[in-house]
Order: sequence, then C-alpha cells, then structure tokens
Amino acid sequence: MEAKMEKIDVNIVKFEVKVEAEKFDAALTRAYKKNVKNFNVPGFRKGKVPMNVVKKYYGIEVLLEDAVNFAIEGSYSEVLKENNIIPVDYPKIDVVEVGEGKEFVYTAEVTVYPEVELGEYKGLSIEKKTYEVTEEEVSKKLKEMQEKNARIETKEEGTVENGNIAVIDFKGYVDGEAFQGGEGNDYSLEIGSKTFIDTFEEQLVGAKVNDKVEVNVTFPENYGKEELNGKPAKFEVTIKEIKVKELPELDDEFAKDVSEFDTLEELKKSIKDRLEKDNEQKQKYETEDAVITTFGVPTIEEGSGLHFKIPFVQKIKKVSTETQGMRIGYDEYDNTIENEALMITKDFNFINVDFYIEWQVTDPVAFVYAAEDPVTMLKTLSMSYIRDTIGSYGVDEVLTTGKSQIQSEIKDKLTKRMEDERIGVAVRNVSIQDCDPPTSEVVRAFKAVEDAKQNAETAVYNATADKNKRILAAEAEANKILENAQAEKTARIKEAEGEVAKFNAMYNEYIKFPEITKERMYYESMEKLLPEIKVIIQDDSGKVVNVLSDK
Repeated sequence: MEAKMEKIDVNIVKFEVKVEAEKFDAALTRAYKKNVKNFNVPGFRKGKVPMNVVKKYYGIEVLLEDAVNFAIEGSYSEVLKENNIIPVDYPKIDVVEVGEGKEFVYTAEVTVYPEVELGEYKGLSIEKKTYEVTEEEVSKKLKEMQEKNARIETKEEGTVENGNIAVIDFKGYVDGEAFQGGEGNDYSLEIGSKTFIDTFEEQLVGAKVNDKVEVNVTFPENYGKEELNGKPAKFEVTIKEIKVKELPELDDEFAKDVSEFDTLEELKKSIKDRLEKDNEQKQKYETEDAVITTFGVPTIEEGSGLHFKIPFVQKIKKVSTETQGMRIGYDEYDNTIENEALMITKDFNFINVDFYIEWQVTDPVAFVYAAEDPVTMLKTLSMSYIRDTIGSYGVDEVLTTGKSQIQSEIKDKLTKRMEDERIGVAVRNVSIQDCDPPTSEVVRAFKAVEDAKQNAETAVYNATADKNKRILAAEAEANKILENAQAEKTARIKEAEGEVAKFNAMYNEYIKFPEITKERMYYESMEKLLPEIKVIIQDDSGKVVNVLSDK
C-alpha cells in the first residue's frame, strides 16, 4: 500500500491511497463470499455458484461496491495510523481507479483535530456526583408496596373519583374516522395514573356506571404515529364498573405480610439499605456509557462530554445503564398476554400472574458482546424461573400470603443465573403486579385435562408395550447389521492378505529374474487391457519364436 498526504487547510488533510492489485483481488474474493448466497444461476445450487461463473453471469460490477468498501476499510485505518492522524468526521471518498487485476486508487479527504496550544490546565478539580437516600424515597417505596398489595373492591354507588379504577369500553376517532389501536373493551384505567394522553382521565371524573362520556383530547406532536401526531381526537367511552383500592395499614402486620421482617422499622431499614446500594451502582454507572470497539478491542467511554469516533477504525454502541422495566404477562395497556401470564400451581390450579422485572446493565462491554440478545435471554430465563417457582406454591399462597416469598425466590434465582451467565445484567427487583383466577375458557380446558388423566394409565401402558416391542426389533436389526459388518470385515481382510501374498510372490520372482518378470508383467497387463490382442515375438532374423495368444 502506498499513500500520499496533502494538507488542504488548517485541520483538513487529503490522502491519495494506492492498494496493490493482489489486495484488491482479495477484497473481491471477500465480497464474493459475502454475497454468494444471493446469486442464483441455473445448474448451480443457491450459494454454490463459483466466483468465475458469477462474474460471467452477473458481471464483476456486482462485487465492486463491497470490494471497494473492504479495501478502504483495510487501508484507511493503516493510513491514519502511519501518519498519526486522528479524524473527527467521516472522510470524503473519491474512487480514482478500480478494476479486477488492477491497482485500486482512491482519495480520502477528512477533517482532523486542529493543532492547539495548551494553556494552564493544572490545579483543576472535578466534583464527584453523590446520591443520598431521603426519607421521601423510602416512603415512596413503601407506598409502592402498599399499592401492590391493595385490595380492589367494586364501588356499588357514587361516581368516578381520582384514584378510582374505571372499567371502560372506548373507541377513538380522528377526523371522524376510527383509527387503529384506538379501541378497547373492559379496560381497567386508574384515574390519575396519567396512563392515557392529555386530559382523558380527568374527563371521566364524576361519571356513573353505564354513563356514556365523550372525551376530547389532542395527541402530542411527538406521539410516534405520523397519522396521529398533533391531531385532535374524540373518544366514545362507556363506564362499565367503578373500583376502589383499599390500601393496607402501614404497620408491623403489613411488614410481616409483604416481607421477611417482623416490624415496619426493619422493613424501612431494608428499603433504605437497598436504595443505598442502588445509588452506589448509579454513581458507578451513570445514565449511559458508550462501548467503543477499536480494531476488535472493546472499551467503555464513561461520562458526558464531547467524544470522537474514528471512522472505519472504531464502532460505537450506546448502552443505557439506567434501571429498566420488563413486563411479563401483560402489555403496556394492561392487557393480559395469556401465554405469559397463565401458570399452574402446586395443587393443580390455573392462575393468571403478572410480573414486573426491574433490571440494569452493570457491564456494558459484556452486555454488547457476551450474548447475542441479552434482553431476550433475561426474559426467557425470568419466565422459566417464574413458572418453576409458582409451581411450587398452592393457589391460595399465590393469591394471598406467599407473594413476598415468591418474589424473593425468583429474584435470588435470576440474580445467581445472571452472575453465572456474565452478560452484564443485574436484576434489581421482582414484583407481582396482579393475580387472578383464569377465564372460564381456561377452567373448562382444565376440566378436560382432569378428564384425560383418567385414561393416562392405559395410555402409559400401551406406550410402554409399544416401546418394548420396538426396542426388541431394533436390537435384532442392530445384531444383524453387526453380523453383516463382521462378515464384510473378514472378507476384506482375507482379500487384502491374498493381495499381499501375491505381491510378495511377484516381488521374489522379480529379485531373481527382474527382466523376465517385467516382460511377463507387461504382457499380462496388455492381455488384461486388450483381451483380443495377438502378441507375436520375433528374433533379429525375423523368425517367429513365440506367439502369446491362442486365438
């Protein structure tokens, strides 16, 4: 490789780079290997078309783009390194000459770090950010635990109030037309939760059961759907039921019910300790880190400020280190996802259980490189441990007194597994969001399962008998195969021994009479190759002395 550098401006340089023909041909081969699965030529299996056929059938042009990129990727980083250049932007690339068997020539114009003169930089200090746990934070966590363990009762009389749960049917319209995703039935909406947009929830306050309410709202400009961004909308809402939360008292009995502690003070201290540990992690892993890969070696760029990426040389992936949430059993609209939520208890009852997993990236490099999809892996493992744990408790325990223990067991299992897998993820909290008996359809299905159990023994017996029969047949077949193989082996050995003996006899004759033996071998070979040939041997006078044929 050859490169010439020209300084265009104070912080702009231009390179003319020449890549050897051999290296560019190697880049073409690499481009072929990358794209071979996409070529389809009659007479060849897909993915098995030779490179010369691809060039003839499609033209070399189909490989040039990738080959150019490979050649630039490999040479540009070397040029930067050799000239001690640190770019601050992507280069402007112009191809000068390109072709198979030719030297590849291109120019690269790039902005680099300006030359600066350092002033007085010593004696500076930086303030380290710290996080203190306040009583308000502890109270907030207690409130969350109180909310999770609230008892939901139907409000027989009165109207919708702030904090109530309104069970509603709704349908939304924009410009007089119903829009996709704007309809729901039997939706449980907590008034004041800000789950819905704009003033939707406030407009339901004061409504009674069976009331039909027209709700008018405006979607935010950045709502995320082009057809809805900034649009006014009308919702037709029917109030089907009003529910109220009955919160348990925050006392020692509450602490016993929801944790392993006997007093409320002990529970508060546990919450504070956990928050302090979380803050330590937060202090260590601020909001977002960047995993930078340079020549295949990953590093972490922590903290805020201006950072630069070297084009082609470095790859960057941003990783959030904030605590994140994962729903299992329900979606963002509180709709049940039955294949996730439906579980079976120790006493063979079905139940719908919703979980919320709080997790955090603790090692960004491991998160990016240790697993292909760590989030999916976390969810799969979470669902596995959830089902396993629920299956070890009775239905009454799951619905009432066993919630805290179940949450703790699942968290412990997940924490240990994440440590073992080393994918850079830590589980911060596991909480049960909701527990309900299954639908009537599931109950009927369960009864069908119970009925099927009555025939289980017969089915097992028949399956065992069939298994034994098949095993005996397979063993007989296997013995037959082994016998045939042994016979074949013996025959091949004898054949080989005969060939060896024949060779040794021929070799002994050759040692005694080499010339005669060679002639004999020649004539025998000719007779095998040309069975109809008649061989006549004459002496120097022309007299026939031997005829090697009886035909």
